[in-house]
Amino acid sequence: MPTVIERSRAKGLASVLGCVVFVLASLAIIAQGSALTLVVGAVGVLTFGWFGIAWVVFLMRTGPGLVVDDMGFDDHSSASAVGRVSWADVLSVSERRISGTSLIIVEVREPGVCVARLGRLARVIAAVNRRTYGSPVVLSSVGLETSFASLSALMHEGVERYRLRGPRT
Repeated sequence: MPTVIERSRAKGLASVLGCVVFVLASLAIIAQGSALTLVVGAVGVLTFGWFGIAWVVFLMRTGPGLVVDDMGFDDHSSASAVGRVSWADVLSVSERRISGTSLIIVEVREPGVCVARLGRLARVIAAVNRRTYGSPVVLSSVGLETSFASLSALMHEGVERYRLRGPRT
C-alpha cells in the first residue's frame, strides 16, 4: 500500500511571505542610494524574487508531493524533484544537515539517468545537488506535510523492506 505525502500549502505560503518581506527589505536597502547598497539590494531582490516565484509555482501544482510504495518512490516535492525512482536503483539513503535544513540524500546507481530526464531548471538544480551532495536525488520535508524524522524513517524503511523482500520478477 503506497504512502502518500501531500505538499504543504501552509509551509509554501509562509515561504512566499518570507520572500516578499526580503524583497521589500532589499528595496529599502536600494533606497539608501550608495553603489554598495544598490548592488546588495539588487542581489536580494533577484534572489528572493526568484525563490518567491518558485514557491508560487510550487503552490500551483496539484497532486501529492511524494508517494512511496513497495517498488520505489515518486518525488514531486521540490523544483529539483526527480520523479519516479525504483528501490532497485537506490544504493543508500542518508541524512545531512546543511545551514539548519535537514536533507535526505538518496544515492542512486545511475545519477546521469535521473538528471537527463528532467526539465532544464530541474536539471541544473539536480546537477548542483550531485556536485554538492553526491546525488541528484535530495529530499527535504520543507514543502511536505510531514516532519523530517517521519520522512527519513519512511525512506529508510522503504529501501530496507525492498532489500529484505528482494526484487520481484
